[in-house]
Amino acid sequence: MKEFFKTLPAQKFKAIAVTVCLIGDLSYITYLYGKFSDHDVFMKAFSLALSFNKAAANQFPPNFAEDMFKIMLQSLTVMMALLLIFHIAMYAVYIADKAAARAYLLALTWVSGPGTILMALMLKMSFSKLHFGILGLAYIFVAYGLLQYPNLKKKV
Repeated sequence: MKEFFKTLPAQKFKAIAVTVCLIGDLSYITYLYGKFSDHDVFMKAFSLALSFNKAAANQFPPNFAEDMFKIMLQSLTVMMALLLIFHIAMYAVYIADKAAARAYLLALTWVSGPGTILMALMLKMSFSKLHFGILGLAYIFVAYGLLQYPNLKKKV
């Protein structure tokens, strides 16, 4: 594999690394939004939480659960948008050859690779299992590639 990275130009590897990480970001955002935006699951969890304190349940206004669901979705959307903006900024800084961004991508890919593969093994849906399994391997490919290229000369 070292020979492969020796023949691959640095700019091409950077494009591959950023593309893999961006696909990973979008995959996780889509997956998490799909999980947490399920209204029925939220209502079941909310009802279960209220069942532990019936006195408190009677003190809420009629549309309280719906309002909480909307707030939760808005918070989730904002947090994911901020994460995506931060990562896009990091990818841009990485392309500009900054060592701190390279270190961030190195940590991100070494954590995301095995984590994504483990997630794929636990998923029940076959397409998601395949998608996240391939994504995990792609993260490990990028992580290994980041180790093969020499440290950047420019410091942040």
